[in-house]
Amino acid sequence: MKTMRLIVAGVVLASMPVMVSCGSKASRQAKAITEAIENAEEGTGLKVKANALADTVLNIDGRKVQFCDVARIFEVDEEGDFYLSVRAIVPAAESEVTADLYNKVSEYFSAIIEPDTVTAVVADTPAEFAAGLDEMGREFVATVTPMAEDAETAGYMMDVDIRPVYGKSGYTTYAVYADFYTGGAHGTVDTYFETYDNATSVPYSFESMFTPEGQREARVKLVEAIAGDKGMSVDEYLVSVNDFVMPDEPITVENFPVYHVGITGLGVVFTYPKYSIAAGFEGCPAYVLGFDDVSGLLVEALRD
Repeated sequence: MKTMRLIVAGVVLASMPVMVSCGSKASRQAKAITEAIENAEEGTGLKVKANALADTVLNIDGRKVQFCDVARIFEVDEEGDFYLSVRAIVPAAESEVTADLYNKVSEYFSAIIEPDTVTAVVADTPAEFAAGLDEMGREFVATVTPMAEDAETAGYMMDVDIRPVYGKSGYTTYAVYADFYTGGAHGTVDTYFETYDNATSVPYSFESMFTPEGQREARVKLVEAIAGDKGMSVDEYLVSVNDFVMPDEPITVENFPVYHVGITGLGVVFTYPKYSIAAGFEGCPAYVLGFDDVSGLLVEALRD
């Protein structure tokens, strides 16, 4: 069975800047956003270190696909220890994918700022995505500036990076990375892959990615891969993971948890949040089932 542990997160595609569908309107909006921030926030400590809304083309399976690169870095203190940084490469045209990716950023932001203060934003386009990030920046600065002024120990930050890393004519896979620190012994990291149907803009779940018959076999292969990576038999590993998780119902091969699943050039990647199935020193565990192992288990639209 050609199964491997994922060491490098995905296959990053080459990109080159071109003038495409984000166009001059988006550029004017980005400039207007920058000027509005500079005027409205003058004297409040807000520093926009990066303010990008750039046209980008990625080569996906031999096709040139248009995206926009949206980036913001908001700094609160001169040392750069208190900051909010987000970069996302999103579809150039209006898309529900953009809205979904923005919601992911908003969820991470809600984890470091009181959720009641987070402004709801509709972000179906790159310009709306950028405007939403600017609203987050204002809220971040208003909340964190007093912390930075009074802090005895440095640091309060959030980094999020979202970008397409693989795709075919029918789907595109995005890599999501988030890293944030709000005090305490250590910060929190989350990283995973998610595959979107290009026709519907809906992300694939484990259940929609694999046929009903394929779901059980994929779980068998996944558990075998994890156990083998740890030098254990399947039975030994199941005892180990049950001891760690202590679930209400025992974890078996049939109900083994699946959190995030996405397709890359290496195969189908299963990624787990930190602490979900392993101790913190293992980070966000990720395992790959190669296409040779799972192609017959996938729904027809995803088979190579």
